[in-house]
Amino acid sequence: SAGTTCGVAPGAVIMALRVDVSVSPDAEQTIWDAFQFSLDHGADVISTSLGYTQLMNPQRSEWREAEENILACGVCHAVSAGSEGGDPGSWGDIRTPGDCPPPWLHPDQITPGGLSAVVTVGTTDMSDVLMSFSSVGYSTWMYDSPWYDYPDTPPDIGLIDPDLCAPGESITSCDWQSTSGYTVMSGSSMSTPHVAGVMALILDANPLLDPATIDSILEVTALELGPPGKDNYHGSGRIQALEAVLAALELGVGEQDLVNASLRGEGEPALSVSPNPVTGPATLDVTLPRAMENPRLSVFDLCGRLVDGASLRGCEPGRSSTTWAPPGGLPNGVYVLVLSGSEEGRASLLVTLMR
Repeated sequence: SAGTTCGVAPGAVIMALRVDVSVSPDAEQTIWDAFQFSLDHGADVISTSLGYTQLMNPQRSEWREAEENILACGVCHAVSAGSEGGDPGSWGDIRTPGDCPPPWLHPDQITPGGLSAVVTVGTTDMSDVLMSFSSVGYSTWMYDSPWYDYPDTPPDIGLIDPDLCAPGESITSCDWQSTSGYTVMSGSSMSTPHVAGVMALILDANPLLDPATIDSILEVTALELGPPGKDNYHGSGRIQALEAVLAALELGVGEQDLVNASLRGEGEPALSVSPNPVTGPATLDVTLPRAMENPRLSVFDLCGRLVDGASLRGCEPGRSSTTWAPPGGLPNGVYVLVLSGSEEGRASLLVTLMR
């Protein structure tokens, strides 16, 4: 970032891959090779600010297969909807691969079909108005073998596209011609990385989330624009980073805890607090499957800052209870309690403080 300007996910490590975007099968292959390279080298999110109009005759079947493979690898892919504007009542204005289906189907997507890694991104201005060039849906795969899905014959509605939108007007970004300067650009090439950045923030908050959950978080927490629900102009709305990260953290307390437990296996520590929301001194239940060297309770705010900590040396193996008294100067809000010990596992819990 040339050292002075912060992006959406400032802690992310970026793997920049050069591809050929000319109109030819060989050029498309360079992009698929870049996808493969990124997966081979541990990418958590892919961002692609490019696409092929239908007049360019892209290899749609190969694109969809590639995006299904990316999904199978557990990776989310932010993809530009394109800059052709278009008619929401006809298909073909969303560029390929932005016309590939998402990892999660919104309840308004009443016409069923397969899934892929693609979260398709439209472009809004500073006033949350859709930019005039932003490509609109719908898309269909009813003519493409072997899928033949998302038909548009009534009552079918095709595939709602884009999935959501993001800011893309007058965005300060890196200048590829300079290692020390910036440029200001507008377009879907600017909105798409915003979504990839929020995907990275979501994974930083909860690394165990799968692409379907990430997509659902982005869409459910988006600021609704236009008619209620998901539509072929704005998708589910404009992304909201803070709301998405808070939702990802909340999943760490509910159903996502089941995933965490299954991945950790048995024999790991557990933590619970009652009541929650916490209104004063609360009962902290600690389960230690074995002796833990220097067990410690740490309290973090949602920015990851340590705001309180205490030793739990009195806790013995098995289940025991102690009292947690939130510090008097701690403001109301949501906090993460972490029980940890030297190489003996850890447990975390999201609590709400309301005094």
